[in-house]
Amino acid sequence: MAFDWKNIITPSGVTTSYNEIKQLEAEIGFILPSDYREFLLKYNGGPVVFEHDIPVPALSCDVCVKYLYPVSMDIPFVGVREARHMQIMNKLALRKTIEIGGGYGEGFFYLVLDGHQKGSVQYIFADDLFPEDENVWDNGYIEMMKSMVFICDTFDSLGVKILNNPSLNQI
Repeated sequence: MAFDWKNIITPSGVTTSYNEIKQLEAEIGFILPSDYREFLLKYNGGPVVFEHDIPVPALSCDVCVKYLYPVSMDIPFVGVREARHMQIMNKLALRKTIEIGGGYGEGFFYLVLDGHQKGSVQYIFADDLFPEDENVWDNGYIEMMKSMVFICDTFDSLGVKILNNPSLNQI
């Protein structure tokens, strides 16, 4: 059973279709994990409705998701498609990942689309988006960037982490 995001986000209000998602997959060259595809079809991104702090043992801080991107958004906003375009132009992060959302300006959440961590969600600080090795982007590199930090195994488990870690400011 898929995770129910309805109490976590306010849907973007921008509808998407199965055909648009298939077109996005063709553009990026990867099939999206089914839990993420279902999320896009049902909610198509949106802001997270409550403050939360996701503990990340590999970092000296917690992270939070402020917004999950819809498939596409009109400028000046960013959807998955627009973020991917910027990612390709600047060779940010890894080709086998796609930016799916952001925190409070300090970093971004990426979904892994290939390799042994396929489907997992990773976090990267905005200052670390450029790969350590410039050849990483083009050579089919399967290892994750050292600056990308594992958050969870699946997109739906990101929702569980958000739901289970309300900010101490709200308690």
